[in-house]
Amino acid sequence: MAPMDRPLTGQTIRVTAALVVLDSGTVVPNGSVIVHGGQVVEVDAAEAHKKIAADITIRLPGHVLHPGFVNVHAHLELSYMKGRLAPKAPFADWIRRLIALRAKTKPGAVVRHAMLGANRLVRTGCCAVADVTQTGWAIPALAALGLRGVIFHEVIGFNPDLAREKLSDLAQRMEEGGKLGGMLLHGAAPHAVYSTSGELIKSSAEMAHALGAPLSVHLAETAEEETFSTKGTGPLAELLKDMGSYNRLWIPKARPLKVLQKQDALAGALLAHCNHVSAEDITAMKKAGAAVAYCPGSNQWFGRTGPHPLMSIIAKGIPVGLGTDSLASNGDLDMRREMRLLMEKFGDITVAEAFYMATEGGAKALGMGKDAGTLRPGAPFDATAIKLSIGRNGGPFARIIGSKSGYVRTWVAANPVTL
Repeated sequence: MAPMDRPLTGQTIRVTAALVVLDSGTVVPNGSVIVHGGQVVEVDAAEAHKKIAADITIRLPGHVLHPGFVNVHAHLELSYMKGRLAPKAPFADWIRRLIALRAKTKPGAVVRHAMLGANRLVRTGCCAVADVTQTGWAIPALAALGLRGVIFHEVIGFNPDLAREKLSDLAQRMEEGGKLGGMLLHGAAPHAVYSTSGELIKSSAEMAHALGAPLSVHLAETAEEETFSTKGTGPLAELLKDMGSYNRLWIPKARPLKVLQKQDALAGALLAHCNHVSAEDITAMKKAGAAVAYCPGSNQWFGRTGPHPLMSIIAKGIPVGLGTDSLASNGDLDMRREMRLLMEKFGDITVAEAFYMATEGGAKALGMGKDAGTLRPGAPFDATAIKLSIGRNGGPFARIIGSKSGYVRTWVAANPVTL
């Protein structure tokens, strides 16, 4: 282990860089960060910190040091599907192909590719990820890697008679995952209203709330979801029929968000996608303290070109973070690409606002605590460094977001993340 790879949490360290980004509104040229106990203590010009005693000094000339990105919605265990599913396929057909491919893939391949996906996150500036999993196969490797994260243990089952059995399995997976340690929290993720019975959504939410654990649900990703949820018809109904999981008596006969409200699964939940939520839905989301995971790359991959209510969600003050979804429905796991696609879709979003959503905004969406996703004093030292020249033309956020080279250093709670 090289000196710079040793855990630094118990030491006072000084990191200097050509540019230090504290948050989306504050940058320090020729800056210095003092860290102790895994947290940022002070940030100032490097000259001002010369006389501060430090156990170790890390100098990064020609580099930008900034808060690590927070990926609020990923499915790393689907990384083995990269390039194996056709883009722009109808959603129900895509699910059919995903299920078929999953059925013939061995656990070893899933774990191997999930770790490649996690490594890609680190190499592109990520320090935290909210990962959705049905198997938990990749959790040991993620814990060992040292990324901060939330593991959302997904449950699926439209037959209400199976709810108790599915809940028991969920509880066991969450408990076993928690024993693996690392910087990971474990939560529940009833998949969606078209795949998960009201009983299972309710019981999963009740368990998460009782444990103080995070809760996440896919919501309103497609228009077909509402057709199914209200009428029990459409492509998703045909999909369930093909799987032998359809019964008209199980149809909620309500809009997706209303289903979550009825099952007490909206309060504090992280809602993935929200491509088709109404103004009434957004008001309910705000009142319930919900957050949103928006996935620009996934929407592009599926060819979704219609309007999205994101600006109304932001205007309502709902926490929003960016996610990559999976390599079964995206071309990359690079959060910089997600920011670029975000700004292409919404011309009014500035580079600083996009950077906020990929860092502090994502941390707020995951409930990571005050100042998480920044390098302000008191924040965890979750930071990443990239060799990048910041000239007179173009601000630092545009250069960071536009860059495509790899990050050279990453720390989580002041511990180096090494690949």
